[in-house]
Amino acid sequence: MKRIVVLTLFLVGCGKVIDEDKLESTIKAGFASRGLTLAKLDCPHGKKAKKADNFTCKGSTTDGQDLVVDVTQNDDDGNVNWLLQGSIVDPTKIKDDLAKNGLTDAKCPHAINIMTVNQKITCDVMNDGKPAKLEILLENDKGDIKWKTL
Repeated sequence: MKRIVVLTLFLVGCGKVIDEDKLESTIKAGFASRGLTLAKLDCPHGKKAKKADNFTCKGSTTDGQDLVVDVTQNDDDGNVNWLLQGSIVDPTKIKDDLAKNGLTDAKCPHAINIMTVNQKITCDVMNDGKPAKLEILLENDKGDIKWKTL
């Protein structure tokens, strides 16, 4: 339920241009480590290495979730940080908390959800053996969530 932040070094060739293929590959690997597979990711082509320059990459997961990644260049040599706009929320991480309240078998829109602050998702659950709805709210950019039954 945290944001992804990565420091990456991209050695640039003549003209000091960010290698977007390497950048995209690194971002995809970062998402894969969190259980998400990207179907597509588009970063700007021919982006010059320039300290403090910012740009975005846009993409989508194989299960249809759109995403935006902010990229910040740390120096003129191709060192960058990238950060997901939003947070990754995995409902299975609150399974024990739900179970303490008689809630089981949560079925959410996606197994792992990309959410923005104040976004809500609704999941189907069993509440002491009866069908119910669960609402999950992403409270802040630290990945804190609140949930309640509807």
